[in-house]
Amino acid sequence: MLQKIDTNRTHTLRAIHRRASQGGADAGRRNGSVRGRWRVYPLMAGATQWQIGIAIGIVVVAIAAIIVIAIVVLAMRIAKQAATAEGAVEVLRQQTTELEGIGRINDSGVRILHSARALRKVAVGK
Repeated sequence: MLQKIDTNRTHTLRAIHRRASQGGADAGRRNGSVRGRWRVYPLMAGATQWQIGIAIGIVVVAIAAIIVIAIVVLAMRIAKQAATAEGAVEVLRQQTTELEGIGRINDSGVRILHSARALRKVAVGK
């Protein structure tokens, strides 16, 4: 079927060329019909459609490549910031370790508070 289409196009092109080379007002027309004059446009459209398709494809691929490059650049920046933040968290962890004997200090503070309340009750008389 593909060969048949190519053969028809070849014959159509030859006929158009033959009519155009004869010249005159009827060049490109067949027996005075208006319809025969327009046969060259589908052939031209068919010949340029693949070029338009390739151009659109190249534009789409270029836009996709730009988007991917932008995403990769942002991902690298995020990775760099994450490494810095991880180092800062480790420093904070070391600086906020539990104080030695904090439990004993808290117990002493509670005892002092209870003693102060008891003294106040005795002093006020309640």
